[in-house]
Amino acid sequence: GSTMAAPFFMIEATKGWSNSGDNLTLFTASWSGRKPATGLENSLMSFSLVKYHKLAENQILAGLVAVDRAQRPDPENWYYLGGDQGMRGYPNELHPGDARWLTSLDYRYLTEQRWWGLVRLGYSVFMDLGSVRRMDGEGWSRTYADVGFGLRLGNLKSSIGRVILLSVAVPLNREPYQNRWQFSIGNTVRF
Repeated sequence: GSTMAAPFFMIEATKGWSNSGDNLTLFTASWSGRKPATGLENSLMSFSLVKYHKLAENQILAGLVAVDRAQRPDPENWYYLGGDQGMRGYPNELHPGDARWLTSLDYRYLTEQRWWGLVRLGYSVFMDLGSVRRMDGEGWSRTYADVGFGLRLGNLKSSIGRVILLSVAVPLNREPYQNRWQFSIGNTVRF
């Protein structure tokens, strides 16, 4: 149904490595877009590095560093900061942009408490930092930061490892219209 010839492409490379049973590192790089006669459009480039380190039997330190860059992105592929996008102390879709960096650090404690053989209870304490290059031409936003804690409800019978998170986060540099506390419930886990 298209009226223009625009070949598209997608390239993704992933690598994981571990030097012991207590460490796991995952690297992902991807690039996708389309190339009509007018030039590259909706070009999306992403890099992420995730590190898991087991501190003790039920304690995990997890970290994420991610960088995203777009060229002439479609509106549905704009980058944001916010709850669904990894900054748990801010509302969803804060400041649309064409580039973003984000880093998160989580301390996770998993209890031995299991309910009905379906759900395993855990806790987390986290910190997020990030910035976005805004679409309104004002350049990079300030660096946003938040801290928080939450419950982790791990689905033991899920084939895809779903975790439901109940989080409370405090933005360290909030917008004037924003609440002091950000509550979120969901199963979007970036790492």
